[in-house]
Amino acid sequence: MHPVELARLLQNLIRLGTVAEVDHADVCVRVQCGELLTDWVP
Repeated sequence: MHPVELARLLQNLIRLGTVAEVDHADVCVRVQCGELLTDWVP
């Protein structure tokens, strides 16, 4: 694997974000990471 590709994969392995939405009924959250808003995460 090319070192640049490996570095990119490692940077995307863990992201810091802020909880943007909470679904208490389904016990899920959506996380905002910069401009990226995740799908519902259990």
